[in-house]
Amino acid sequence: MDQHRFASELKDFCKARAAAAAELESRCAGIAARQAQCDGRMAERLARVAALQLDLQVDFDDRVRAELAARAADEQRERGRLLEINAGLDAELSSQELVRQEFNAVRAQADALLRADPEFARRSLACEQALAAQAAFKPDLEELSGECSGKLAAFQTGRLYDYLRRRGYGGGSYAAPALARALDGWIARLCHFDVNHRTEQTLLSMQAELARRAASLGVAVARCERDAQMLADAAAEKAGLPSVDARLDARKEAARRLRADAARVQDTLDAYASKTDARYRSAQAMVVDYLKAQSIEQLVAQTKKTQGADEALAGEIGELARQRAAVRAEYEEASGRYLQAKLALARADELSDGLRRTLPGRHSVVEHSFGRKLDLQALMADHASGALSADAAHVLVERHRKVRFMGSYTSGSGTGAGIGIVSGAGSGAWAEQPGDASSSPTSGADSFSSSDSSGGGGYSSSDNF
Repeated sequence: MDQHRFASELKDFCKARAAAAAELESRCAGIAARQAQCDGRMAERLARVAALQLDLQVDFDDRVRAELAARAADEQRERGRLLEINAGLDAELSSQELVRQEFNAVRAQADALLRADPEFARRSLACEQALAAQAAFKPDLEELSGECSGKLAAFQTGRLYDYLRRRGYGGGSYAAPALARALDGWIARLCHFDVNHRTEQTLLSMQAELARRAASLGVAVARCERDAQMLADAAAEKAGLPSVDARLDARKEAARRLRADAARVQDTLDAYASKTDARYRSAQAMVVDYLKAQSIEQLVAQTKKTQGADEALAGEIGELARQRAAVRAEYEEASGRYLQAKLALARADELSDGLRRTLPGRHSVVEHSFGRKLDLQALMADHASGALSADAAHVLVERHRKVRFMGSYTSGSGTGAGIGIVSGAGSGAWAEQPGDASSSPTSGADSFSSSDSSGGGGYSSSDNF
C-alpha cells in the first residue's frame, strides 16, 4: 500500500475505536441516569418514611432534592457547551477541507512545474543512481567488513606475531642490540612475520577503503536529495504553496484547540456519568448521613411500623433496593468496558501519531510504500489491546517499508518526468529507465549492480508475538 492509504487506514482504525468508546460512554451515561433515577426514587421514599418519623428528615429531603436539581442543571449546561463546541469544530473542519482542496490544487501546479523542469529530471535520475549504488554496495560492505574483522582478530591472538609487532619489528622505529635483532629475526621466520604483516596491512587498508566508500556514497545520496529538494522548494514557492500551507496549518491549530475544549468538557461529563462530580458527592453525603446507621431491611421494617406508611411503600423500598443493586452491577460492567475502550483508543491514537510522523512531509521528494503482507488493522488491534508494544509495532512496520524517490516514471504512453519513482531498481510501473546506472557497463572497484533489497517477513493474524 502507498503512504496515503497507510495514513488513511490509521485514521479509519482510530475513528472506529473512537466510535466504539463513544457508544460505550453513551451506554454508561444511560445506565448512570437510570441509577440516578433509582437513587432519587429511593431517596424520595426514604425521606417520606423519615418525614413521618422525624420532622428533621423533611428538611433533609429538600436539601437532597435541591442538590440533585442543581447537579442536573449543571450537567445539561455542560452538554450544551459540548454541542456548541462540536458545531464550531464541524464548521472549522469544513473550512479546513476547503483550504486542503486549495492546497492540493496548488500542489498539483507545483508538481506540473517540476515535471516541466529538465533539471529536476536530471537530478532525479542522479538520485536514483546514487541510491541504487548505495543499496548495491551495502551487502558487499557488510560481507567484506565482517571478513576483515574476523581475519584481523586472528592477528591479535598470535603471541609471537603480537610480540614482534609491539616491539616495532620491521618498522622504521625498530632498534635493538645485535643479539636481540638476531633472536627477533629467528622469531619472525618462525611465525612468518613478513607475510603476516603484509596481510594485516592489506586488511586494514581494505577496512579503511570500505568505510571511505560507504561514506562517499552516503554523501552523494545526501547531496542529490538536497539538490532535488531545492528545486522542489523553488517550484512550491513559485506556485504559492507555502502561504496555502500556512493557512492549512492555522486551520488545523484552530481545530486542535476546539478538540481540546471538547475534551475538557467531555471529562466533566465523564465525571457526571461516573458520579464522581462534586455535586453528586455532596448529595451522596447527605444521604449517607441519614442511611449510615440503617440497613435496607431495617428501613423496610421501620416503614411497616411507621404510622401513616402503608405496605405498598415498604414493598417499593425493598424492590428499589434490588433494582439499584442490579443497575449498579450493570454500570460497573459497562464502565469497565468503557475504560478499556478509552485505553485502547489512547494506545491506538499514540501509535497512529507515531507512525504518521515517520511518513515524509508534504514537500518531501521521497515517498514511502508498504508490502502487501503488512496487516495494519491486525497490528493496530493487537497494540490497542495491549498484546503488542509500540516499539514492536514500529519494528514490524519498518520490515515492510520501502522508500521511493519522486523522479522519472514509465506509463502506457511512454517515459516522462515527474514525481513517484522507486528509489532504486523495481519492476512493472516502477521499472528502471534505460540509460540509468544499471544499464551502463562498469568494471573495477566501482562496479556495483542494482538489485531489489526489500526484505521479507510480514505481519498477519498468524504471526507470533
